[in-house]
Amino acid sequence: MKTIFALTLGCALLIGCGAPPAPTPSETSTASATASATPEAAATPDKAAAEKTLTELAKSLEAGDTKTAAQYVKIPEGAPADKVDEELKKTLERKEISSAGVALLVEKGKFGPAKEIFADRAEGWAKKSGVPVEQCWAFSLDPAEAVLFWDGKGFVAIRFDDIGKLEP
Repeated sequence: MKTIFALTLGCALLIGCGAPPAPTPSETSTASATASATPEAAATPDKAAAEKTLTELAKSLEAGDTKTAAQYVKIPEGAPADKVDEELKKTLERKEISSAGVALLVEKGKFGPAKEIFADRAEGWAKKSGVPVEQCWAFSLDPAEAVLFWDGKGFVAIRFDDIGKLEP
């Protein structure tokens, strides 16, 4: 079965099981940070801002920096930092994301509101993440997909799957 990017921890990590948005680094550990906490948060939910989030996430994971990578994903409040690190490392091993894959996804894939890109699944992913689907944007390039939540300041990934499996 395909791995749903999901720092699942039994439905927990990236799909949140309805948990409220993660606090910023100043409120708790960096592992609970969101992309909006990054210094270069975007002003509008556009393709370039979504690309930047996925690119930074991939680069951080490829560098082995799970602490920084965690800033670009929705982490449920109270998720143990060691489990977050472990699950983030696994996503790279499973080829759920890579810098080269992100570049291809952005270049050749479809981008738009998640409800348009994944009409049959977007609502469920948003609900599991505890975010409004109207604020979710997505990329799709078979078999890869990414769904990001716009919090008004920046994107945070709620799902990424098979992006590292795209061949340049």
